[in-house]
Order: sequence, then C-alpha cells, then structure tokens
Amino acid sequence: LKYWLVLFMLVLYICTLMAQSFLNRKFHFQDPDSFDRAIDGNKAWCSDIASLPPGQQEAAYWQDCIPRAHFDTFLWAFVTIFQIMTGENWNTVMYAGMRATHWGFTLFFWFLIIFGQILFVSLF
Repeated sequence: LKYWLVLFMLVLYICTLMAQSFLNRKFHFQDPDSFDRAIDGNKAWCSDIASLPPGQQEAAYWQDCIPRAHFDTFLWAFVTIFQIMTGENWNTVMYAGMRATHWGFTLFFWFLIIFGQILFVSLF
C-alpha cells in the first residue's frame, strides 16, 4: 500500500504540473454559460470594465469569472486533478477546458479518467 500511495501521489503531481502548464489562467469566462472568455483572461483576477466609468476601470476586480475547479495555482490544480481522477463532476471541468482552449484537450481529460480513475482509484 505504501508503494501504491507513492506512485499515486507521483502521478497526481505530474498530471497537476501538466495541467497547470497547459491551462493556467485559461478558465476565466465572462459568463459561466457562454463560450466567451474574459476580457483580461491572463490576469489573476477578472475586472468589471463594462460597468465602471473610464477613470476607475482598474478598481473593480472579482473572482466570479473563475470556476471553482481551475488550474491557476498549484493547490487548486492539485484539487481539480484529484476531482477528475475520483470522477466527481469531471465532465464540467472537461467542458470548461473545451471552452477555454479547443476540443483537443478532451484527450487529456480522458487520459486522466482512464489512467487515474480506472487504474489507480479502483485499485484502492
């Protein structure tokens, strides 16, 4: 059991680093149900530029445009990868990844499901 846990943590760590390098700050959306990315998607916070006067556009930052499962920090990327590997609402994360990038990232999510959930989590 010790070797399995070490191997599982190593795979989880590697998948977290891969996902963070691919999807860092790409899960910023204007609306949770739309395909439009946020205007300032490369910043850590989202700004409400449309509702502010021109002189105060940098003043309002919020985090509503970022879903709970994201890959911006290592901690949240680790939690999101663990969420995908356990099968808890993984399809929402996959669809957000497809909205953020393109459909090719479904292969990465399917790899996580097959390799993580079936091979690792079911063995425990």
